[in-house]
Amino acid sequence: MQKIRCVVERITYQNPENGYSVLKCRVKDYSDLIPVIGNFIDANVGSVLIIEGNWKVDAKYGRQFVAENWEETLPATVYEIEKYLGSGLIKGVGPKFAKKIVQRFGVDTFVVIEDNMIQTPKVLNHCFDTTNCSVTFSNSRNNGALPRMARQNMPER
Repeated sequence: MQKIRCVVERITYQNPENGYSVLKCRVKDYSDLIPVIGNFIDANVGSVLIIEGNWKVDAKYGRQFVAENWEETLPATVYEIEKYLGSGLIKGVGPKFAKKIVQRFGVDTFVVIEDNMIQTPKVLNHCFDTTNCSVTFSNSRNNGALPRMARQNMPER
């Protein structure tokens, strides 16, 4: 069995009844997106996954990674953090705003947010010259390890 670490770029297919999914994932040292198949009912675009499985070659779809076990992990690289923030899972933060946040704070993005929970709107307003910013935090994802940001009426830059 092999192990890969990847970022979910696209969900090509997902059966809501049994969780069977076809994901397109970005894996380090691979130039193309890798098709990953398995039971990923809770996976979302932007999720960082560690997957155990095996490669197979399907007659119709070509080379695929077949997942046997997987777990979601915290984004660790600038790319992973940007994809996570910009995935649409966090209300009001799209790809453009996520890129600005990560450009400003780099791999320390989540540390800055977590360390400044109460002052985060002020920090973001100062750094990005925005108005009407609000930030909320939720324990619904990654056991509460990551903040959930929400911003309202913020202009796209």
